[in-house]
Parts: sequence; structure tokens; C-alpha cells
Amino acid sequence: MAESTRETRISRYIGLYSAESTITHAKSSLRLFLGSALGRKLIAETLEAAGEQYFAERRDYQTDVETFFKSIRKYAPKSINMILSFVKGFLGRNGVKFDEYYWRDLKGKHKGLKGNRPLTEDQAPTPEILRKILQFLPLHGRAFALAASSSGMRLGESLRLKLSDIELDKEPVRIHIRREYTKSGLARPSFLSKEAVDVLREWLKVREKWLQAASRKSHLYPKGARDERVFPFSHGTVYAMWHAALAKSGYSDKDPTTGIYKYHFHTLRKYFRSRLPRGGVPVDVTQGIMGEEGYLSAEYRRLKDDPETMAKMYKQGEPYLAVFSNQTEMHEFREETKGLRQQVQDLKERLQQQEEKVKRGNIKYQVETSLNETLTSALSIGNTTPEAPQSGLQPVSDNRRRSQGDSQKSARSKPVQSVSLRLRKFTLISQDAHLGQPLPRLQCSRTSSFHARLRCILRKRSETCGSEISQEVGP
Repeated sequence: MAESTRETRISRYIGLYSAESTITHAKSSLRLFLGSALGRKLIAETLEAAGEQYFAERRDYQTDVETFFKSIRKYAPKSINMILSFVKGFLGRNGVKFDEYYWRDLKGKHKGLKGNRPLTEDQAPTPEILRKILQFLPLHGRAFALAASSSGMRLGESLRLKLSDIELDKEPVRIHIRREYTKSGLARPSFLSKEAVDVLREWLKVREKWLQAASRKSHLYPKGARDERVFPFSHGTVYAMWHAALAKSGYSDKDPTTGIYKYHFHTLRKYFRSRLPRGGVPVDVTQGIMGEEGYLSAEYRRLKDDPETMAKMYKQGEPYLAVFSNQTEMHEFREETKGLRQQVQDLKERLQQQEEKVKRGNIKYQVETSLNETLTSALSIGNTTPEAPQSGLQPVSDNRRRSQGDSQKSARSKPVQSVSLRLRKFTLISQDAHLGQPLPRLQCSRTSSFHARLRCILRKRSETCGSEISQEVGP
């Protein structure tokens, strides 16, 4: 009986899918459809019972489908197509079939369903906008967002990631996205940037404490629960953190048609798609890393089996994924200022040369000024003949004066070091000073010419005076 209880219409249909993401979308679509038909909101625990009740009643299935279609018209075209696909499959598996014309005509009633174009006018955030948003996220939210923006993973893939799926010892850090995580059911590799890894390591340090605290206050985690996921929380927790950060950062604008945030969490994949190719990574390789199987090319399929080459290509575009430290701008800034730094260095060298020239010119000017002052002082001393009785000093002899003149002529051309030696020739000699020489020699040299002239004068006067006296006294 227990076996028959587990085997329901819902479980049989859901059992056809293997990818967890597909199973999640299928259950969500059927909850919306059955809830619309039965007139009540359904949860995961009541879904299977609602499926049995729906087919137990006599209902107008076509009316139910059309009524449900009207209720989801506000959804994005891609979402509407996905939901109707699951509803169509579920009804068909249980004997309710409509021809293909009916489904095409139904979709044709929606203006935007001619293709899978998104209805919301969203846009990829810039590094500056994303940096402001992440600043208002808690540590686990910031680590989750950076992991998504640097790897291109979908929200569901990131939440299913386990610790054993990450190789932290690789460069760059590698992620093994298992087939049961992906939308397509195919496994693929991806990578994390250094920036994301730094924040992830900080989160892993407190992850166990956070999990234990969450298990005590949440019905989702029994006390003492062990969760192997890297990010042990739900979609609702991610959306709550992200929307709160949008409001606090001032980027909570919504699309006027759908009411969806312009910078919703899915735009982190757009950020990855728009930034990685700037580093030279081929677009098809970028989309292959993101898991967009419709864009897979032969080149990507070849590289998929060569993880080393893919890692090198990822590192080539990694600087352009940076959020908090924009390595791209720094690289461009270094390139732009390389020439300026060389110019600055050249200017410094030229300035040093000019300073040396000015310094040498100042020294030369000071030497010439000092020499001129010294020579001027020496010449003024040499041209002065002080009176011996008043000063007690006597000038040097004429012979020495002539030698002084010769010294003055040569003083302008000789080095400054000899000025002090030459000044001794201009020094006035005191009567009482020996200056290390015998006094008689000094007196002889001092009075030789002066006394000769004095004796001549006295002799002439004596002769004149003698003749006059003899005349007056003569007989």
C-alpha cells in the first residue's frame, strides 16, 4: 500500500526527468496549473494529492488550460513557453490531448510568444554597480554572488554545489558542475576568480557555525543537521538577500510591465557573458562555460576535454570579471602611464643636471666674490701710508712695496689658497714686533731710505743756517 501511495500521477510524470533543475521547474509549473484549476494555492507537500484530485473530478480541461494561460500572461515569454510545455506533457501523459494547432493558436494569442525573447528590460550590471550592491550583502550572500558572477553558474547550480566539487588547490580554482545539477543534464567544468575565492575562503571559515545557528531556528534544518553544500540555503534566502541589497544600494528599479527588478539575480550571468570575452575568450567558449548548450560549437566540445587549455583561456579573461579590484582598469592605467613615468624620470634627471650646474655656478660666484673682496682689502692696505708716531706702525720698505705690486698683479690669477700667504707681504710691521726676525735687520730695512732723505734735508738746512749765522756774527 505504501508503494501505491508513492506512485502517483505527479510522481510518474516527474520521474521521467533526471536533472534536478528540470524537476524543480516541472513541479513549480504543475503547482501553478493545478492551483489555478482547483482554486487554491498549492505547496510541495500537497502537489501529488492535488494531481489525483484533479483527474478524479469531471472537468473541462480546455477551459482550465485557457483560464490558466490568461493568469500567466504577465510572465516572460520564455517562462510561459516552459510552463505550457510541462502542462501539455502532464495532461498528455494522463490521456488529455489537444492537437498541435490548439497549442500554437493558444501561444499566438500572446503578442510576445513568437520566440523566447525575454519580456523584462534588464541589463548586465557594471563592475561599479555590482560593487555597490555586494557591499550590502552579508558574507555568505557576497560569496554566493561572486561565485555566480565569476563562473557563469545558474542559481540552482550554485545552490547544489558541494564542497567536493571545488578544487581550491588549482589555479584558477576549478568547479565540477555535475550532470544532476545542470539544466541540460550534461556535466561541465567552470572556474572561480581570485576575488571570488578570497571571499569564499572567508565564508568557509564560519560556514559550520552559521549552519548550526540556522538549524536551530529553521524548520528546514533539523538540529545537528549536516549539509554538504557549499551554500546551505534556499532560493528564497538568496532572493531575500539580493532584493534587500538592491533596495539599500539604490538599484531597486523594476520593469514597469513585469514588475521584475532590472538588476535581478539572473543578471549576474549576463555580467559573466559580457565581461569574459573582453579578455579574448571566444564567445562560444564563454557560453559553453555558462552551460548554454544551444551555443556549443565543435571548438568548445574539443576544449571541454582539455581543462588545462580552458583554464588558461579563463585566466586570460579573469581580470575583466573583477568587481572590488578592477584589475582591467589598473592594467590599462599602467599601460597609459608607462610613457608618463618615463617622461617624469627624464625630467628628474634634467632637473638634477640643472641643479648641479646652478650649484657649480654658485660656488664659482662665491669664490670670485671672496677673492675680489680679499684683493680689494689687500690693495687698500697696500696703498695706505699710516703715520708712524700715531699708530706706532711703520710701512715696509720700497723694495717690499715693489714686491707687493708684483704680488697684487699676480693675485688675480693665482688660487685662493695662496691669498693668505700673499697677505703677509702687505701687513704693517710694528716697531716693537720681532716677527721671528732680528730687530736690527728690521730697523735697517725700515729706515734706510727715510733716514737718507732726512740727512740730506738736515745737511742743506745746516749749511744755510751756518752761512746766515756767520754773516750776522762776523766782524
